[in-house]
Amino acid sequence: MLVAALFAVVSCAFALSVIAQGWGSGLKGTVGATLTESQFFSGRHEYTIQGLAGNSPLVALGVHVGDRVRFDHLGDRLFWDGGGVDVGLTLIQGQRRSHHVVQTVLVPSRPFFDYADGLLMTVASLAAVLLGLMLGWRRADSPALRALAASFVLLALNNTCTAQVGVPLRDWQRITWFLTLAPSSYMVLRFAMLYTQALQLPARTWLDRAHRLVQVLTAVCVASALYFTLGFDCPLNATLHSVQNMVTAVLTLLVLVLAYRADSGVQRQRLGWFIAAVGLPNILVMGTFFSESPNLTVAVTTELVGDIVPLYAGVGLMAYAALRHRVFDFGLAVSRSLAFTVTSVLLILVFFLLERAAHHLVPFEDTQKYAAIDGGLAFVLFFVFNRLHHRVDHLVSSFFFRSWRENERQLRQLLRRARHMTEEAPLIAAFAAELSRFCQGAPVTLYRRTVDGAYACVATFAQAPSRIEANDSLAVCLRTEHGSIALADVELAQSGEWAFPMLQGATVEGFAIVHAKPDGAAYRDDERELLEFATIQVGLDLDALHVGVLQRQLAEAQFEVTALRNVIRAV
Repeated sequence: MLVAALFAVVSCAFALSVIAQGWGSGLKGTVGATLTESQFFSGRHEYTIQGLAGNSPLVALGVHVGDRVRFDHLGDRLFWDGGGVDVGLTLIQGQRRSHHVVQTVLVPSRPFFDYADGLLMTVASLAAVLLGLMLGWRRADSPALRALAASFVLLALNNTCTAQVGVPLRDWQRITWFLTLAPSSYMVLRFAMLYTQALQLPARTWLDRAHRLVQVLTAVCVASALYFTLGFDCPLNATLHSVQNMVTAVLTLLVLVLAYRADSGVQRQRLGWFIAAVGLPNILVMGTFFSESPNLTVAVTTELVGDIVPLYAGVGLMAYAALRHRVFDFGLAVSRSLAFTVTSVLLILVFFLLERAAHHLVPFEDTQKYAAIDGGLAFVLFFVFNRLHHRVDHLVSSFFFRSWRENERQLRQLLRRARHMTEEAPLIAAFAAELSRFCQGAPVTLYRRTVDGAYACVATFAQAPSRIEANDSLAVCLRTEHGSIALADVELAQSGEWAFPMLQGATVEGFAIVHAKPDGAAYRDDERELLEFATIQVGLDLDALHVGVLQRQLAEAQFEVTALRNVIRAV
């Protein structure tokens, strides 16, 4: 998956360079011919010429509208380059065939269709790659989420490898696009099957059989695409992929809906977001499954509804669910980095589109006037971007991470107040209650070391042993590790999920045991670090209070000794 993600990033980089070059000049390099339908959806390598530009190199070869052409390479149908690139092709005029090598020429480009939509899809594809890598890295323990990560990477490959660039990589890009079309949708179905595997779904046997049929259909689609990339015509290509896409989407939604009805709690909420993230894009694109294949004169609305909106809807909903509703646990630091990176890229994209719009809407013959516009936008960008970026980051942080920050703030507030408490019992009770609140109501048990080295229970919200001996396996593990311990990783008699020690130097003066959260969510890394810090800090505060008690007892004893000595002297 890492190699596929790297290839997707490289494809995005090529696409962005081509878009920047072509959009800046307003020209694109082609063979100067308007051709019929997409080769992949027609399943044929021959195209019918529908129109010729005046400077087309095909005019000198005696080509007329209605003649057919076949390119030597898959990626030679359309170039986005600076012109002057050799293209091998075979002309078919009636029964006569002739092979030629021509050079691409520059023709006017259509800014939105040729570049704006490519820019939007490339940005969304980069977001998909980032989301896929985060899932694959942070949740590599889950086969279901690994399948979802693979679907994001394949989706990014499928949407970035359609760009035609005048370099040898173009052939591999087109082949990659052909071969990833069916697997990208199948991986979403595989995710749904694995994610709901533990649930007792109605008709589970029939769903498994349908899943196996989709696997066969996906393999047939990949074989068909591979057959086509080898240079053979395959007229059933479009039908096979349309059927596979529709059957996969319907089966995926059916599995998720059945699981949503069978589950409850936070898992049900997650399934609801998965249904929205999978269902909305498929509903938007459903009408294009069996429609006529788009050609180069496709309407802007069709391009928006068929490609760009579904892509942004799927990736956007999944990112929103991950950051706002914690569908995926990336951890606070990673989630914040992901959110702020996306907002930064979007702000830069907005300023870039403003600059391009200014060039398009305010045409000047004098290029120095364009330079003045660019200078003005650069001036505005310099003074506005940092302030705007700070405000947007603040809004994003408040919107996505407010509950996390508030949870941490309340725990740290207790830690500040703990230093000013004068008795151990109120501090222990307050800390136990705050730990339970921080852990969403999970049961919590606190232990403190006694004079004989054992640990006595001083506060609990669950059934727990009243005493743990000094050589109990939990006590030994805490003294060995001097840090938090996952109770599931060691054979312990105590129930719970994590244990956090109260350290005084190298001595474990006590510990806290927290149980699983009521909603079943795992403790994030940043939560565990904060819990460990808080437990150690409260342990030090308790030790300080205990030292204060001992000092008062010592002072009282010294006072009594002095008084007794005075009485003895008086006698």
